Amino acid sequence: MVPNLFPEGQNQGLYHTADATLWFFHALHRYVQHSRDKSTLELLLPILKDIVRHHLEGTRFGIKVDPLDGLLTQGAEGYALTWMDAKSAIGW
Repeated sequence: MVPNLFPEGQNQGLYHTADATLWFFHALHRYVQHSRDKSTLELLLPILKDIVRHHLEGTRFGIKVDPLDGLLTQGAEGYALTWMDAKSAIGW
């Protein structure tokens, strides 16, 4: 999983986000598109495949690909699991 808060000093990183990994794939795609740096893509390809495999099997916090529609699903009590860490005080 890609952290939504990187470790710094005495603080550990936080790894409770469903969409940071999607943003990583998007950013890498844009980087390769503009730089034409295929060697970085080839270097990262085994890691990218492993990330996809884990998302198909399921990760922490219930993050996984929904087999019905191919979209990510997630859910864990008390965690926002988004890049913006938005939480609602109202129980839906």
